Amino acid sequence: PLVAHLSQERFNFQLNFVRWECDKLRAADVAEGTSDPFLKFTIVSTGKWKAADLLRRGALNRRSTYTDKQFNTLCPKYAPAKRPPYYYGTQPDLENETLRIEVWDWDRASSNDLMGIAEVPMRGIVRSGYIQSAFGFPMKGDDKKEERMEPAGKCEGYIELPSTPMHSQFGDVVKRLRSTTYL
Repeated sequence: PLVAHLSQERFNFQLNFVRWECDKLRAADVAEGTSDPFLKFTIVSTGKWKAADLLRRGALNRRSTYTDKQFNTLCPKYAPAKRPPYYYGTQPDLENETLRIEVWDWDRASSNDLMGIAEVPMRGIVRSGYIQSAFGFPMKGDDKKEERMEPAGKCEGYIELPSTPMHSQFGDVVKRLRSTTYL
């Protein structure tokens, strides 16, 4: 019998994190009632990894980025993240990953303090580009064993994918996209 080999083309996606802002963040600098927040974005794999995937999918150090820190505020607005992370894989692979957004308080004299965490599935975000999520802050319960998430503010922003393929391929079938000139 004839067996069709169906595979999608792998592509190196660049993710730009732009126009991010937060609201109602926790005050990490208690004496002043403010924080010096910055955001960390990480693409977290939800699938099973093989050793070769670590190299192929952008490696761990290329899957995170940071924003600049904003001083003395609980409602920061950020410039685009410093360096865009890259993701090597198919678009469905990227859509099956999770985006982890962490908000940290910058401290000059000591280590930075975690202020909140949000994990957002990438499905749907790749097409729309818009994300809105609430942060949670991990707290130990009264019995010191159970962990719960306390509300820690919210954030919203956009992911731009300037390096998306201009065609869609599934096996030997190439789908032409509108607004693309083919020579």
